[in-house]
Amino acid sequence: METVLGASARLLLIPKDRFEHFSQAVNPLPLRGRLTFEAVELGLNGPADGDPERIFGKLIFKDSPFTGWVRRHLAEPVRNARCVEDPQNLAGHELRVTLAGQTRLGTRGSHGRNDQSDIIGFSNEHTIAAIDRELKQIEDLLKSIDREREAFDEQLRELDRRRAAYEAITATTWEDIDVATVDRRIEELDSARRAILGADDQLQELQRRIDQLGKTLEAARERKYGLKKVEADLKEAWSSLTSTNDAVRGELDRLATLPHVLLDDVQAAALDAHFAAAVAPADPDNWEQFPTHLARLRQRLVDAAATARGRASNAESELERVFSAYQLKFEDPNLGRTAASYPDYARILQAIVTTGLHERREEWRQRLMKWSGEDLVPLSGAIESSIEEIEERLDPINDILGGLPFGANRDRLRIRLRRLAPDAVIQFRKQLRQLSSGATRDLREEQMEARFRELQQFMARIRRRDDPRAITDLSDRDRLLDVRRHVEITAERYDSEGQLLSTHSSLGGKSGGESQELVAFIVGAALRFRLGDELRLRPRFAPVFLDEGFVKSDSEFAGRAVQAWRGLGFQLIVGAPLDKVTALEPHMDELLAITKNTSTHYSFVARISDTGRRPAVGAVPTQRDSTTAMAPAAPGSTEPANPGETPATRYGQTVMW
Repeated sequence: METVLGASARLLLIPKDRFEHFSQAVNPLPLRGRLTFEAVELGLNGPADGDPERIFGKLIFKDSPFTGWVRRHLAEPVRNARCVEDPQNLAGHELRVTLAGQTRLGTRGSHGRNDQSDIIGFSNEHTIAAIDRELKQIEDLLKSIDREREAFDEQLRELDRRRAAYEAITATTWEDIDVATVDRRIEELDSARRAILGADDQLQELQRRIDQLGKTLEAARERKYGLKKVEADLKEAWSSLTSTNDAVRGELDRLATLPHVLLDDVQAAALDAHFAAAVAPADPDNWEQFPTHLARLRQRLVDAAATARGRASNAESELERVFSAYQLKFEDPNLGRTAASYPDYARILQAIVTTGLHERREEWRQRLMKWSGEDLVPLSGAIESSIEEIEERLDPINDILGGLPFGANRDRLRIRLRRLAPDAVIQFRKQLRQLSSGATRDLREEQMEARFRELQQFMARIRRRDDPRAITDLSDRDRLLDVRRHVEITAERYDSEGQLLSTHSSLGGKSGGESQELVAFIVGAALRFRLGDELRLRPRFAPVFLDEGFVKSDSEFAGRAVQAWRGLGFQLIVGAPLDKVTALEPHMDELLAITKNTSTHYSFVARISDTGRRPAVGAVPTQRDSTTAMAPAAPGSTEPANPGETPATRYGQTVMW
């Protein structure tokens, strides 16, 4: 199954009506792999269970809106392979597959598996069990590694201890650890000192004096240390008093600059009661306990404020619950659900109390009926009249085109309007007629509420996307209200007998001249449509400038195009290079040569005229005086510099007509 249907199993199915939205949404996503998707219709009827020897007959299909499409997709011969046991049964003209995954279709075959996991009929139970086993193995391996690491750490600590001991032994000399020798040396020196003192009475007196002074010095040191401690305590007390003094002065200055709070009688009485309760456990006349009383008062006020905030929060939650219940019953996007919207709800309540609930409901009924009558009825008529106006404005244009030859066979071109019927527009127009037709009928209360909800959903579809009340997923204003999207414009070509020859909706497969002629007719008709109406014989703006117009057309094509523009009421002013002038010259009433001097960078205009009578439009002239096309010899001059010298040969620049 996975070998034959692997690609189909990885195809993402998108509902057809959501395909464009999905395509736009997925386009900016930086996906690591390729995502293949296809738009399908929902709710199709697929074929019944097939041959059990084939793949389609071996599958079990889950019920879903896509099941019908999936059945049709898998029942196709290119996927519904016959299942065989071994390669000897692969021969045949149809697609076959073995248990090992080898496929064959005629003389072509394939075998092998890619590195992707199976999808069809996949269950994650075995995969989860394999992952759990792998996790258990990894945990056991980590524990083993931890035990080895602890053993290595212990060996490292033991080696560090040994290294420290060896270093201490290496750095120690015998004299540093020979205690017995040092003790004997000290005893010998003490004996020598006692012998010297015993031999001289003056030295003994000096020794006693030294001992006495040592005791006096020790007593003085102890007294010095005591005085230093007293000094440190005094400095610490002075620093604390200084900091307290600075804090008190700063607080006094702050209180002096702040405005005083004036308490009303109720607030003063409440504060007095809190203070009396705060000093009740102690003596109220003991001013030394005043800071303690203030601390207890502050704690009582903090507790009272917390209790008040709790009550306020509960009240706010209750208000939000009430507002949410109101929105569930009477949804209004202009009202919020938080306590900040309390004034709005209070005004509603006041209005209900003032005017009465029955009067308010009657006013709502009248407004709803008024909205339906004043907005929906004109909207329905405006949409229909807009399309009819387009048709009416095309009639005079088609009348003009009916007298203008088109193409080498002098056929006729006609602009055809065809009304489109998209499902969304049909449903919208149907709902609009339904809502507008029943705008003045008397309805019961439940019917009025249903009409109001229906109007809300209807208006959500035609709101502008920048409207704060618009729902982006529902807004489809342009497609529903733009009547230009409800029609299709094509150009139809008829012969002299009125037989339809072709319909033009694109320029594909046409030569350059044919394309330009068709474009000339269509663009002229479009300008005539935009600049005129069904009541005007000529457009409101006649001059039209064409830069390099009809440069790909021969004289015949250009003549028909010029006649078409003239017939539509326009005055053509065409600019073309010198080598393209011959195709347009026979059809122009006035010709001008514009030449630029490359040395002076000045441009000159010279009028071109025939020596004889000007030929009629569409006729080929028999005689022309080419010398009249010469450019001026100097700035400001209108005389030719040299007879017979053309602007192109004299300056080497393109001549614009």
